[in-house]
Amino acid sequence: MTANQKFNELQSGLDEIREFLLSKMKHGKDGFYWETISLDNKGVFSSGFNPSLWNGTGGIAWFFLALYENDGKEKDLETAEKAFAIIYQYSIDRKIANPSLYDGISGVIYLGLELFRVTGKSVYLEQVTEIYTIYRKKIMAEQTEDLLIGLSGILTAVCMLYHFTEDPKTGKDIVILATTLLEKSLVAESGIKWGKNQLSMDSLCGFSHGNAGIGFCLLQLGKYFENDELIWLAEQAFRYEDIYYDASTNNWMDLRWEASKNNLPDLFDWNKKTFQPEDFDLNAWAHGACGIGNARISAFKITSNPAYKKDCKKIFERCKNDIQTRAKRNHILFSGYGGLSDFLLQYHQVFGDQEALELATEITLEGLRKSRENHHSGWGIQNSEDLGLMTGTAGIGFSILQMIKGRSFNSILHPELPASKQSTILKDLKIKKRFFERYYPQTLQVLKTFAQFQESVYDSNTIEEFGQNLLDIITNLPEKTSNYISDLHQLETFKIEIQKDHKGALCFQTRLNILKKELQELTENNPSDLHKKHFVRNPFIYIYESRFNWKEENHKHSEEGKYENLFYNTDEELFHLMPDPFTSVILQLLETSLSIEELAEYFEYSKEEKGFVEEKLREQIQELLKNYFVRIVE
Repeated sequence: MTANQKFNELQSGLDEIREFLLSKMKHGKDGFYWETISLDNKGVFSSGFNPSLWNGTGGIAWFFLALYENDGKEKDLETAEKAFAIIYQYSIDRKIANPSLYDGISGVIYLGLELFRVTGKSVYLEQVTEIYTIYRKKIMAEQTEDLLIGLSGILTAVCMLYHFTEDPKTGKDIVILATTLLEKSLVAESGIKWGKNQLSMDSLCGFSHGNAGIGFCLLQLGKYFENDELIWLAEQAFRYEDIYYDASTNNWMDLRWEASKNNLPDLFDWNKKTFQPEDFDLNAWAHGACGIGNARISAFKITSNPAYKKDCKKIFERCKNDIQTRAKRNHILFSGYGGLSDFLLQYHQVFGDQEALELATEITLEGLRKSRENHHSGWGIQNSEDLGLMTGTAGIGFSILQMIKGRSFNSILHPELPASKQSTILKDLKIKKRFFERYYPQTLQVLKTFAQFQESVYDSNTIEEFGQNLLDIITNLPEKTSNYISDLHQLETFKIEIQKDHKGALCFQTRLNILKKELQELTENNPSDLHKKHFVRNPFIYIYESRFNWKEENHKHSEEGKYENLFYNTDEELFHLMPDPFTSVILQLLETSLSIEELAEYFEYSKEEKGFVEEKLREQIQELLKNYFVRIVE
């Protein structure tokens, strides 16, 4: 096909999809709507009115608004406006259950603001302000962090509202939401992560529910409010995700959990190698390289860091491979080739890569052909009619529209904030200071009683660099004071290493269930037959020796000596215990696998006392097994 033939084919297909969606449109009392697919809590599909951007009337209305903005047809604007009219009425009747961007009230706000931006009609700004007032309490109560259903997506919509209204109260809400997101951040093996991981192997990678989407939101906030620390925080999320980059697949791992993973060998070890053989290796807008590409290409545009260009090149190669091998099942936006096509258009725009444009054209034309085969309705996970934006026909139309224009739009696929806002509402957030102080609270409290230091100490790029900055201040104090505070500093540094190693709630609970099963099997067999077994300390139990007793409130008056600190890292919190010396020695020795007889060799006793010592060790081991401090190993 010539370039002109391809253009005509795409334009003809877009016109068909426009007419198809209009033919499916319903006329209600308050406006237009479409009956779209939804899934209830019991896993049953049904069809009806749904206001969401994801797969409801909101997303289809947004598609028609995009058509109008690019083609100028009044019929498309009328369709979008009358669809929003019914969504608005539904919203003010307080019928929307959740606050999210893609499937909740923040999406309604986003759509209304898009209508205001395109048309300049003040009624839309008034309506979304009314909706925000009605749902504000629900919006501000959200605790999930991600872009799809949580704080990151909500912040995008609320910032857009602030941009157009400049309302001081909305500005304060942005500070609260951004602070909530910051307070949920966690130190990681590399960088910073979000997610307590009740249903994942570690905090998720990816755009929809993972750290890429959160990082993308932070990038937009940093650019908009000209706040370098927000951009720094975003880049920490990308550092975390790179832990789970798998060069063998040229993809970032999908860390979501499925019951089948319960049968993986070495599950108790719970590390990257444990899960690599069974990784889903998905590449889509929602999960994997393509969605991560949305964040990395935005990071390159904002920071000009060449490392992000390298990331984008890898992602381009992965998308290219998936197109050439036809590895995907559909062409929809959230899970199919539609998401890949959008990334390829971005890649072409930013880096001038012609092959990316050709691949996007090829796969979009194929999507059109398959859409025609199914009369423009056979999409979605239920393999039947799905008209939605992210899940069906409207998304196919949007891919075609972008292809006709030869560029990726600022869209709900990667919603960017305006270039910048001369606003100081986030100037007092002090992101680095808040984050670093959370991990050295006692050291800072004690240090401030002995020394004054500049705020520049917080201008560190990593938690390790901040810890070293504190240590430099401590070592310049008088020797006695320095020794005293450095002991606390070392203890808190050790605790940070524990927290870096924490993989979340599912990891701890799975390990605990394995230990319970092993203990039950031991009890059912011969619980007294422990002498033939080998034991090892569990990976969530840590022993650390300090010179002062920092567990005591009056640690200033504790005598210098040797204090054994035991840390028990659960799914809820890090417990700090002070074990008795005998227990402490056993746990220290069991860093490696030992039998009771081998343990006994580390103690001094006469030949006559051997049986007594081994019996005492057996009793202690039995107690440690019951409390899941140690486990039996083969």
